Amino acid sequence: MHSRNAPMLLDPPKGDAFAVRNEFALAIDYEEMPPMFQVSPTHSAATWLLDKRAPKIQPRRFSGKREQQMKDNRILEVKDLKQHFQLRKDYTVKAVDGISFEIKKVKCSELWGNQVPVNPQ
Repeated sequence: MHSRNAPMLLDPPKGDAFAVRNEFALAIDYEEMPPMFQVSPTHSAATWLLDKRAPKIQPRRFSGKREQQMKDNRILEVKDLKQHFQLRKDYTVKAVDGISFEIKKVKCSELWGNQVPVNPQ
């Protein structure tokens, strides 16, 4: 079982601080910091799994629902979210009560805005 706690920054563990939370962590992760690998022109990853000596792992498959969300360009879907806080025995604050929404991935091709002249007088 892996701990899901963040590493202690005042007393960091030896090796990769996030190894305890990584189900794919290798033995070397607990001994040495992983090297950086460029995974795309704009992104890098610090992981031993991209080292040529690392064992090949089988990537996880998404559930059918997640695959459908990806096809629909949905990044996040929330249904009937409620967050109530009982402040007293007879008083509850409904911060959010039954909200549903989805966030879709969109391509932004242009950004428009208003230019407001500034008059220092």
